[in-house]
Amino acid sequence: MSSVTELSEKLDISRKELLDLGLRNSLLNFRPNARSLEVVDELHAEVYRTLVNESKAMSFLPIPESKAGEAENYDELEIDFDELYGESSEENTLATRHTDSKLQTRRTPEVLQRTLLKIYTEAKGFIEEQGINVLYLSIGFLEWYEDDNSQIPRKAPLLLLPVELTRGNAKEAFKVNSSGEDLEPNLSLEAKLKTEFGVVLPGFPEDSLDVGTYFGEVGEAVSSKLRWAVNRDEMQLGFFSFGKFRTLCVRLSVASF
Repeated sequence: MSSVTELSEKLDISRKELLDLGLRNSLLNFRPNARSLEVVDELHAEVYRTLVNESKAMSFLPIPESKAGEAENYDELEIDFDELYGESSEENTLATRHTDSKLQTRRTPEVLQRTLLKIYTEAKGFIEEQGINVLYLSIGFLEWYEDDNSQIPRKAPLLLLPVELTRGNAKEAFKVNSSGEDLEPNLSLEAKLKTEFGVVLPGFPEDSLDVGTYFGEVGEAVSSKLRWAVNRDEMQLGFFSFGKFRTLCVRLSVASF
């Protein structure tokens, strides 16, 4: 047996052992929490273009205090962004808020700053203590169900872009930019869909990724599943860990030579 074949088999076995395929895994059943921030009313292609293709940083845009009222759950706020900004996307023309360098949120200024500070502090702690970056901007989600009778939708991120939060000083607003690391596929989702549903997700192309095409291919792959849907413009800033699997891949690769 060749060393390449042996390495491939070892990686496949290790993948199954290390990947958590249970519903407590946020890569399979993501739920907003205090360590995450939803990006709303943005377009996946424009965000990907700005952060990845153009390597530009983006800031975060809060909503006015008056729009939040006495809200306890900001993620459930109903905001009419066309009305809020006095513009809408016309045919073949994108609204300005979809092409600028600001990511819209449902947080008020104070709550947004507090949320970003918490995420920034935890992300910095992971890097200092474990030497890995686990902060990602997830772009696009798959909404799926455990079976045809289930009434509970599960949400799993499709593309995971490694990012970092930065600011010049304590008085400046946070910005997010690509960390320069490779875009990650959702390995847990790939394994679960293949093992339990017989669904094979498309792989990443060797050259540059067209996110629209990729999401279309994912939609085709799950088209036989009732109520499953690809939500292309759903995005979350949060923590997802691939550290153990990535480290093992490196060790096995080195050991094979």
